[in-house]
Amino acid sequence: MLIARGLTGLRIRGLVSGLLVLGVFLGLTARGDQPIYTDSLQNNWVDWSWATVSFANSSPTHSGSASIGVSCTNYQALFLHHNAFDSTAYSNLTFWINGGSSGGQVLLVQATANSTPSGAGFTMPALSANTWQLTSANAISRLADIHFTGGVFTNTVPAQSITLFVLPFGTPPPAPTLQSGSPSATNTFDLWLQGTTGQRYVLLSSTNLADWTPIQTNTLASSSWHLVLPTGGLRNFYRGQWAP
Repeated sequence: MLIARGLTGLRIRGLVSGLLVLGVFLGLTARGDQPIYTDSLQNNWVDWSWATVSFANSSPTHSGSASIGVSCTNYQALFLHHNAFDSTAYSNLTFWINGGSSGGQVLLVQATANSTPSGAGFTMPALSANTWQLTSANAISRLADIHFTGGVFTNTVPAQSITLFVLPFGTPPPAPTLQSGSPSATNTFDLWLQGTTGQRYVLLSSTNLADWTPIQTNTLASSSWHLVLPTGGLRNFYRGQWAP
């Protein structure tokens, strides 16, 4: 968590000299975001920087009419101050940043509380030249593993984030086969799906070989799945399908 209870300041400190530009949105992210800069400082944030800073930089801009231009040397900083407030509702600091014409700047982003640094801060990789990039504490966090249920998975991801889901690659089992029995006197017939034990399969039905409707789904306890289906008055086609 970048923002600490009783937050009073945010600083972005240069470790390599050069010009960098912060984009139209600089803000704390939570259920209700608090903008810090949108073409100008917002929500009672004030400038306490010890660097050359322009809050009306006209080029480059990300999406608004202005950006924050910062020219700094080693250990100078863009420092934004706010009177102490309870920031436990906020999860991260999010902003767009541009390395300017040269790029290569290495920056430290740090929160302060009562003029004291809160934690070690976050050192960002060298910025790219003439490129806007979205930064949110510049950390990649692994979320908890999730599992497919019925071929579907759901998950809640952090606000204003890019989340990469890595899906395991597996070899599908051999295609299932169907074997039918004779119709019974009760207008039903037996059908067996032969597949791989432990795998999930779905049986589908169609009257025209173009439109298929799932009938039943099952995870095989053995290599064979026995079904009893009605014969009905219509011609029906059946097929089995692996359902990962």
